[in-house]
Amino acid sequence: RTQIISLNAKVDMLTSDLQDNRVARDSVLTDLDGVNQLAVKLNTDKVDLLHRITEQNQEVESLQTELVKLREELLAAMAGLEDERHRARTLQNMVTSTQTAETRETVIKEVENMKKKEIYRMQEEEESED
Repeated sequence: RTQIISLNAKVDMLTSDLQDNRVARDSVLTDLDGVNQLAVKLNTDKVDLLHRITEQNQEVESLQTELVKLREELLAAMAGLEDERHRARTLQNMVTSTQTAETRETVIKEVENMKKKEIYRMQEEEESED
């Protein structure tokens, strides 16, 4: 009889341990489920961030390309301005140094020809940019 009581006590103790282990297992599974959900959320956030970074990189590249074009346009405009200044000084020197009306008419014709050439050159540049 004592053996039966002893065996019953052991069975009760093992049943209690089994129940405790099941509770612990359920708690671990719940925690694991939470960790899995967090991992999914973090992965989704990572994908979203990578997408945003890619878009921003593309925008930066586009802006850099636009900046290069603007610099080229600025340099071309500065070169054109310097050419115009040189022409203006040359014409001013020619006008001030000419004494006769014939020479002045020649200067005026040269100025008109220079303007036509400049307009033609600017049109060619615009067409080549398009």
